[in-house]
Amino acid sequence: MSILDNNDDEWKTKDNKYLKELQKMFDIVDNVKDEDLKRRIIIQYLKCDSVITELAKKLIKQE
Repeated sequence: MSILDNNDDEWKTKDNKYLKELQKMFDIVDNVKDEDLKRRIIIQYLKCDSVITELAKKLIKQE
């Protein structure tokens, strides 16, 4: 049984280290005064996270 069988993102969303770092990133972004820059940072983070998540899923499925 694969770690991805029940929920593809559960491995990530329940990882305390990931959640801690994610919260730190959002705390930092929250202090950005320029709303356009803040939006661009969040969008870029989401794109990066999506790519990393897909790579991790591929690696997990290979195990």
